[in-house]
Amino acid sequence: MSITELDLRTPLQKQKDKRNEKIYQEYIKILENPPQNATKWAIWRAIGEKYGLKAQGIRSILHKMNSVQKYDT
Repeated sequence: MSITELDLRTPLQKQKDKRNEKIYQEYIKILENPPQNATKWAIWRAIGEKYGLKAQGIRSILHKMNSVQKYDT
């Protein structure tokens, strides 16, 4: 692509991308020092409650973010 890239995302897409990045960073931080006996689903559920999402939604976001992170390097 050229030096100046166009951001063609809608304002809602930009807002969701920021939220998803926050969710991803929060999950990574929790994994650094996980609560004792915590399962992935319990962590996803807790994060989901904070953002008004279901555990499956958090799982999906994290899966997408992991895919993006792998291809960015």
